[in-house]
Parts: sequence; C-alpha cells; structure tokens
Amino acid sequence: MGEGNQYLLGSLERINEQLHRSSVYAPALRVVIRDQVPESARPYVEKILDGEGVFWDLPPLAQAPWEVYAALTGFYSQFLRLLCQDIGLDVWPGWQRSRWVSLDWYPLSRDLGWKVACRPLRGVFFRHPQPEMPQAVRYLASWPHGWLSRDECESYAPYLADLLVDLAPKVGLEWTPGQVVRRFKKVGAMGQEARFELFNTCAGRDTPEVWQMLRGWALLEAMRRAVEERRDLISLGY
Repeated sequence: MGEGNQYLLGSLERINEQLHRSSVYAPALRVVIRDQVPESARPYVEKILDGEGVFWDLPPLAQAPWEVYAALTGFYSQFLRLLCQDIGLDVWPGWQRSRWVSLDWYPLSRDLGWKVACRPLRGVFFRHPQPEMPQAVRYLASWPHGWLSRDECESYAPYLADLLVDLAPKVGLEWTPGQVVRRFKKVGAMGQEARFELFNTCAGRDTPEVWQMLRGWALLEAMRRAVEERRDLISLGY
C-alpha cells in the first residue's frame, strides 16, 4: 500500500465557476453523488453545491466518521477530473504524506508542502490555521488535495530546481557539478539516460533526502508543464 499525487492542469477560475448545482457539469455530478457518495456525506455535498461550503475542522463535519471525509475528497476528485487534464502520477510507498509539511523546502518556505498536499478548494474551509506536526496528520489524511496557481508555479520552479541541485550529491548521484546544474535547472535537459540513472540511484531507498528528491522532481516537471501551457496545477492526493 502507498500514497501518491495525481497532477492535473486546469483553471482555478473555471473550477470555482463550475462547482455548483446549476453548472454545465451538474448532470455528471448528480451521477457521481448517486453512485459514489454515501447518504451520510450527501448533506455536505449539497452545501458545497449550494455555495455555502463546509468547515473541515468544525462540528458537525469534524466529528464525522472517516468514511464521510473519504466520500467528500472522492467527490472532488471526480469533479476535478471532469474539468482538468491529467499530466502525471507520483506514487510513494507507505503513509508518508506528512513529509510534505515536515521537510524543509528551502530556498522555498514550508508553505510549498502545504499548498501541494493540503490546500482547500472552493467549498472547503479551515476555520483554524493548519497545525504543525504531528497534529497536522489528521488534516493531511482527511483532505489530501492541493494546488498551485500558474504564477506560483512560475515563481517557485527555479527555487525548487535549486533544492534538487543541493540534494543530488546527498542521494548519491555521481554527476559532475555542471551536469547536476544543467539537468535540474535547464528545462528539457534531463534526458532518458539521466532520468533512468536518477530513479535507479534512488530505487529501494527510504531516506528523507531520497523521498524529497523524487517528490520534488515530479512536482518540478508538473510545474514546468503548467507554466508552459499557462494553466494552474492541481494535485489530487490518494
């Protein structure tokens, strides 16, 4: 068993416009609700479609069973797949989503991890600030979706590339300094042979540095695609 992020390209503006009961996607959403959302979760879905939204960390939802959270996050996954384009899947073993918010993403702030792994979309609100670890585990497990705007992707990508350059010798990549800089910082410079070497070097190892390298590289590729296509980046967690 494991976890992962499915990366999608879409428009946050369009997502916000279409998440209501009179949208052009309403018939499809009705099918999703009928077939996949249990009775216990339907009142919350109705509030989301009515524009009221739900508070994730306040009663009654905060006291609901995990099946309700799973149904709501599943509803969002189906809705977002209707509007967005799938561009990649990043999977990791075990239950390690908390590393997104516990690891240091310098020269970016830790907010990067929160934005990718646990950032509310229209209809979901957090009344209280998201807590530090280990209390944050509940948030990450119950709401595993996130997003980055196209402008954020463009702003963050060079700094994420800098982090991967710093991580390269720590995970054991035997590239020259020039190769490391070029392959991580120049768009399109990571050829098939270098990509194979990267994954082969990291295969079967579970250290924070290896985990961050693999997650960071998948995210960087998705961010660059979002910038290239001038769209927003959505992260669906599971």
